[in-house]
Amino acid sequence: MAADNPLGENTSHTSSWRFGKVDWAIAVLLTIAALAVYVRTLAPDVLFGDGGEFQVLGATLGLAHTTGYPIYVLLAKLATLLPVGTIAYRVNLLSAMLGAVSVGEVFLLARTLDVRRVYSAAGALALLICPLFWWQSVIAKPHVVTAAFFLALLICTLTWKRTGDALMLAAAGGLGGVCLGLHHIVVLIFPAVFAYLYLSRASKADWKMAACGVFLGIAVSFLAYMAMASIDNATTATNSIGPSITAYGMKSSDLDSPLGRAEFEFFSKQYGRQLFSFDSTELVSNLSRFGQELGQGFGILPVIVALIGAVSLFHRKSWKNAVLILGSAALMLAFAVKFTIFDLEEHFVQPFLLIALCIAVGLQAIQNFLLRRAADQVPFRIATGFGAVAALVLGNFLVWRSGMMAIREGAPTFLTNDERFVPFPVDRPDTPHKIGEFLVSMVPDGGLILTTWNYEWPCYYVAQFEANKPNLSVVEFLPQGTFTPGVTNSLTPSMRQFLDESLAKRPVFETKRHPVLLADYDQIPLIEEDSGRNGMFRIMPRNSRLRPTGALSSKVKYH
Repeated sequence: MAADNPLGENTSHTSSWRFGKVDWAIAVLLTIAALAVYVRTLAPDVLFGDGGEFQVLGATLGLAHTTGYPIYVLLAKLATLLPVGTIAYRVNLLSAMLGAVSVGEVFLLARTLDVRRVYSAAGALALLICPLFWWQSVIAKPHVVTAAFFLALLICTLTWKRTGDALMLAAAGGLGGVCLGLHHIVVLIFPAVFAYLYLSRASKADWKMAACGVFLGIAVSFLAYMAMASIDNATTATNSIGPSITAYGMKSSDLDSPLGRAEFEFFSKQYGRQLFSFDSTELVSNLSRFGQELGQGFGILPVIVALIGAVSLFHRKSWKNAVLILGSAALMLAFAVKFTIFDLEEHFVQPFLLIALCIAVGLQAIQNFLLRRAADQVPFRIATGFGAVAALVLGNFLVWRSGMMAIREGAPTFLTNDERFVPFPVDRPDTPHKIGEFLVSMVPDGGLILTTWNYEWPCYYVAQFEANKPNLSVVEFLPQGTFTPGVTNSLTPSMRQFLDESLAKRPVFETKRHPVLLADYDQIPLIEEDSGRNGMFRIMPRNSRLRPTGALSSKVKYH
């Protein structure tokens, strides 16, 4: 590595620049340490909601909910081939592995800015124990997998700046294009990357290599979209959302072709009303949630250090780095805080990566400031290095303490009460599996279950991989975007048609007595709802002579 400079930019290309062996060794050690922590606290079983969906699709393939995530689904498929644990565990393990890789990448990214190794490691460790990042690293979600690709993109871009190697720009462009098949939030940084290349006076050859990389990455994502959209099995997400398709201003036939399904997912038509909220109250609330997560994730002192690091990037020798790093963070955060969704915090993962980087940069900037007043710099460097790391630990003591407790307990016990059940019931991790087993046991193969998004995927998991009921269908009765919270809504025309056609062909059940069905259908209890929890009901046409046989119960417990 080049010698440390004040704020981390080498203004001219140096073809001999590269990461040293010590850098790679530390990055590997950090990755191994993070992997050990995340595996120790990994979700052991099938999950509720999105997590369960990705676990199922990892084995069956197909498009997930908006925006489809075809590259993630393919990576999950590879994870299911690992010779360890169950299918659910293996897909969870994918997050642990890529989350651990991201921790090592933060260290390498800081080194591209000539941050000292001790401070680069401190930034990586701050990310490792960040509750939000840790949580996403132990469940089957795409955010930390996307993080590994995003950080690799930044490392390649900054390596190009240090070496002049245009292949690094091709790699960065390819990684960015592939992110279209992971999480679209990373694509939002393209303006910051383009501005960085322009300000860094990239040559025509550099631009061509970057464009070729982007084109190739987009082509890979497009092929992945079409491949996954061509798999029209029971578990693909459009078959769950399709019965309610008229709520999105579309017709059922719009999802008949692979291109139609890919278009619906890619352009996020299900969440179109929620993507760009300009309600000032909602915006303030989302910014407040970000601030709260930031304080809980890093602690006040590390956040102050990160602010110092962000300001120091505007030094005259490194301000272009500020355009890339802070511009990327700002663009992704601007999207997140305008998104109206209950699990908004997950979308803070990518900006948090750059906050961890800024912690490393801030420590370097503080030391550089103090060194100007030190007579003997060698012992001062050693003392400030240890002192800074100790200060970070003390400044974030509560996070470190809760992290140690989580490692001891073997579960992410640091989660708040609101987070401890969906998608990973920390206190009762087998709950989704038990619910899936119970519900599936009551429905014959070929039957239909109407339920919530949370219960849908445990049902599919059990039906597909354990109960040998591959033809059982599970549909989210009221998908996101089809109802107004707190209001009794009516059935969409497409859902009514779907129900009528289904009732003529197969038995139909629901896990909660929905008021919108009362006018036209009978709801015959097999298991009554108990204290607000879901039950099991047979749906029949009104005044039908057919009735299910067998004893009914109101006290059977399955959760």
